[in-house]
Amino acid sequence: MRSFVAFLLGIIVGAAGMLFLPELAPRREQLNEEVKKQMEILQGQVRDLGDQLKKINLPKPGENQSKQPSATPSPTAQ
Repeated sequence: MRSFVAFLLGIIVGAAGMLFLPELAPRREQLNEEVKKQMEILQGQVRDLGDQLKKINLPKPGENQSKQPSATPSPTAQ
């Protein structure tokens, strides 16, 4: 009985969808165009970020840290 009710409900929802789909098609196309533009912009930003990250010179683990100034004060003659 449940499967029969689910089948009937599916037919009803499908029929209602078929009636309203033609009205929604132009809006769907407009949204698709907006999403495509936004995706192109985001892809460009990700590429730019990737290029920036490639150019960053981070110290490697185990690299000599004596090149950098220390945060502790050194004794000075007064």
